[in-house]
Amino acid sequence: MKKFIRNWWFSIAMWLVALFITIWVIVGYFVYANDDDFIYSLLMINTLGPILMCITIGVANQPRKEN
Repeated sequence: MKKFIRNWWFSIAMWLVALFITIWVIVGYFVYANDDDFIYSLLMINTLGPILMCITIGVANQPRKEN
């Protein structure tokens, strides 16, 4: 398990950051959404870029499979 964590820690961290951003925006949407649903919908759409970037970085930094 130690070897797995040592090799995969950055990928796991990036996936957790992407998950955190998603949850943060969804919770913020439901807490602050009143009449301006359009503005909050745009906010949710604008967070897709950073989320996809974190997921891509996490996938790109996966360790290679050992033979």
